[in-house]
Amino acid sequence: MSTTGVFVLLVAVAAQGLEPPRLVYPRLLEERSADGKMVLHLHDGLTLNLEGVSVAAPRMRILTQENGRPLTQFYNGEDINRDLYQDAEKMATVSLKASGRSVELEGIVGPKQRIHPLPTMERSESGLVPHMIHEIEFNEMSDKVLTFEEE
Repeated sequence: MSTTGVFVLLVAVAAQGLEPPRLVYPRLLEERSADGKMVLHLHDGLTLNLEGVSVAAPRMRILTQENGRPLTQFYNGEDINRDLYQDAEKMATVSLKASGRSVELEGIVGPKQRIHPLPTMERSESGLVPHMIHEIEFNEMSDKVLTFEEE
């Protein structure tokens, strides 16, 4: 039996004239509810309603090269999925680690913004971890459909 899957590959070219990076101190407004959702405040104009998401296979094989030699690494997909959350409405996907109301997150927080923690910067008076939001702008985008067959 053969299963055909379709992947969409998006390739984008970054443009000049981006907005300056924005310093934020994300905090949880509502911790995980019974359905696994949480509310995360980034700044006055951006609050994410996050829910857990699963994108990785149970065991992932990553092929790379190191010094011109092929290198194979295996990862536990459950470890990747454990900290992965999305807000489908705002097109956000982040890896999030929480400790009380303080969080560390990295990923995409909208179609044109990415976020990462600043571990070397001092925390806020209330213990929140500083993060930087960077604008992502695209002046050209192309996509391709890749198919594969599994036996």
